Amino acid sequence: MKQTKYTIFIIENNVSDRQFLKKILVEMEYDFAIKDFATGKEAMSEMNIRPPDLVLLNLYLPDQDGFFLLESFHQKGLVDLPVLLVSSFDKEDDKKKGFDRGAIDFINKPIVLEDVKARVACQLRFKRMMDDQKWANQKTNEGIKMLYKELENQNKKLLQLDHLKDDFVGSVSHELRTPLAIMRESISQIRDELFGEVPDQQKRYLDKALINMDRLRNIIDNLLDISKIEKGKLEIYKEKVDLNKLVEEIVSDFAVKAKAKGLILEGAVHGTAVYALVDPEKTIQVFNNLIGNALKFTEKGSIEITVQEEEDFIQCKVKDTGKGIAQKDLHKLFDKFQQVGRKHGPGEKGTGLGLAIAKGIIELHGGNIHVESTEGEGTAFFFSFQKYIEESGSCMSFRSALISAIKQFNQLSVIKVDIRNLKDVDAFKGRITKSLFRKSDRVIIEEQHVFILLPDTEKEMCSVVLSRIKGSHDADSLGECIVSFPIDGLTCDELINGLERTIEGENHEKNISGRR
Repeated sequence: MKQTKYTIFIIENNVSDRQFLKKILVEMEYDFAIKDFATGKEAMSEMNIRPPDLVLLNLYLPDQDGFFLLESFHQKGLVDLPVLLVSSFDKEDDKKKGFDRGAIDFINKPIVLEDVKARVACQLRFKRMMDDQKWANQKTNEGIKMLYKELENQNKKLLQLDHLKDDFVGSVSHELRTPLAIMRESISQIRDELFGEVPDQQKRYLDKALINMDRLRNIIDNLLDISKIEKGKLEIYKEKVDLNKLVEEIVSDFAVKAKAKGLILEGAVHGTAVYALVDPEKTIQVFNNLIGNALKFTEKGSIEITVQEEEDFIQCKVKDTGKGIAQKDLHKLFDKFQQVGRKHGPGEKGTGLGLAIAKGIIELHGGNIHVESTEGEGTAFFFSFQKYIEESGSCMSFRSALISAIKQFNQLSVIKVDIRNLKDVDAFKGRITKSLFRKSDRVIIEEQHVFILLPDTEKEMCSVVLSRIKGSHDADSLGECIVSFPIDGLTCDELINGLERTIEGENHEKNISGRR
């Protein structure tokens, strides 16, 4: 049975030897295409058209010696072409010179039939093995390319679905915020007896409604935050912040809840200020998430918050004596929707987004976060923030915050308060912050004014916010003015001009009243 067809070149100037070699090859059980040449020039001319699978080459040709031809094969890129040297090998080192130039075997003259058959058959078996391997590699590569292409297509589809999911979550969450804010404010007004007396039993139910609405608002805010972080759209407004003072305020906010669980909550801060260049609201969100987690998973002992100023950064730590986290779960702690250590049944539930959001916020500040934990002993979160350097630090301007809010929200209101006559501006700002319920609300002090940005808030609702802020203060002592987007202006400049016109109008009225 004939085997695969191969092309063999016989390059031999001796006619009888050339014919003998050709006869031997014909008798072998291979389907050969045999071409014979008397000179090297003729062979090279044919080789330019189609290279052979095997060459039988006489070293001593009349026009070109075999060594020259071997070098010519290599120059044409035929480095894998098998060449058998057929010669009497007059010089002792001719075989070595031939092997050095790429020959793989030799046939001595006078030619012996069985010697030729054995050596040719050996080279052709090796050739077949190499061809089969090449074919297999080619098919494997083609299969890998097809699989890679399929994986690439599937990844694209998954990314598209992921983007659709994020867009859907972001859109739905955003659309829920406005009606939820209106409902909460309305219930809050009823609870505060702005429309008449409310019995104590009804107040308890209204309080429950407000608590659950706040939980729903937090879920919506978390979904929006993680969506913005993943899209790179969460905006950070850095300013000079005393982290020691910030931690003291946060510890105070959590004190009642910690005491109810019998836990010691302490902020191990030093008396001196430690200034960081951070977004205050986002930084509070990080501490709230980490301390809230510590309270959730600590049944006894303590929770400690520390702020340590290093040479190039500020190191913060939230450490608890809770149940701890298994080593096998640490790697997925900051993944979305992960609730490591959460037991089924009653108890406080979350979305599993808090730590992912905290990590995203810290990294947007140029810091990093890591965790150390031992099961049964507790957990410690270490995270860093950029130090405030006087030469490069800069406070967030009201204008930049307003521009961002206009891009982000469909409607918002701005309250401008004159603080020139206030003795304790920081205390007043703290009172404003405590009067606001939403994370999206912002308080900015700029020169002699405080600006309060209230996203998703109608202009008429600002009077309720102001009544909570003023408390026992005289209603006329703050000199406040209010504008609303998009009613009073569609751009940042239009809204700022609206605030200025309101102040000028009030001053004009006061001057007229004074003359009267």
